[in-house]
Amino acid sequence: MQGLLSKLFGRGEKQPERGLAPGDCIYAIGDIHGRADLLAGLLVRIEEHAAGHASPRLVFLGDYVDRGEQSREVLEICLATQRSPRFETVFLRGNHEDALLRFLERPEEGGDWLSFGGLATLMSYGVPGVAPSMAPARLAEVAERFRARLPAGHLDFLENLELSWQSGGTLFCHAGVSPDLAAEDQAESTLLWGDPEFRARPWRDGLRVVHGHYVTSEPEVLPHRIGIDTGPYFRGRPPAHR
Repeated sequence: MQGLLSKLFGRGEKQPERGLAPGDCIYAIGDIHGRADLLAGLLVRIEEHAAGHASPRLVFLGDYVDRGEQSREVLEICLATQRSPRFETVFLRGNHEDALLRFLERPEEGGDWLSFGGLATLMSYGVPGVAPSMAPARLAEVAERFRARLPAGHLDFLENLELSWQSGGTLFCHAGVSPDLAAEDQAESTLLWGDPEFRARPWRDGLRVVHGHYVTSEPEVLPHRIGIDTGPYFRGRPPAHR
C-alpha cells in the first residue's frame, strides 16, 4: 500500500468528479500473477490497516493467474475473500483470465496464452508436459485435461469477473480506456489490453482511472490515472494501493 487514496482522490476537496463515492474506503489490488504468498500477506496488512472501518472494499484489478507458480492457490484465496464478511469485494477481469477462458473455448488458438504465462497456470492445476508449439489436436487434449482439473467454483469465478467498476468519479479496470470514448462505448479489448493513448492524456469523461497491466517500479499517481502494477511476480512486492 503506497499512499492513501483518501488523500489522492481528495474526499472533501474541490474535485468531486474524480473522487470516490461518499463513504467509500477502497483498497485496489493490482496484478497478482500466481503469487499467493504475497496476496495472503497483503490481505493481513489490509485488515490491520482497515481496522475500525465498518465496510472496507477490496477492488481486484485482474491478472490473478499465470507466470507465478500458485495460480490455483490465488483463486482459492480470492474465493475465500469473496465469502468473508469482513470485506466487500469487486473482482475484475484481466487479459490473462481472458486468455485462459479463450484457451478453454478455442484451444487450437491458445499457443499465445501458453507462451506468456499459461504454462505456469497449467502446472499449478496438475497439467504438466505442455508446450506452446503443440499441434492443435494436442492442445485440444490439454484443454480437456485442464477443464477436468479446474474446480467448478474456479471456472464460475473466472467466467463472472466484471470488466470495470466505478465509485463516484473513479473508474477501476484492468488496463485502461480509450481517452476519446465515453465509458459506455469502451471496447472490452481496451479495458483488458489497453490503448496506446491512455497513459499519455486524460480521459474526455474527466474520470480518474485506477488500473494495473503496465508494470512500473512504483505506483504511477497522476491527475487522470493511478497505475498500480508494480510487478509482484518478479519484484516480490504486494500489488495494492489505498
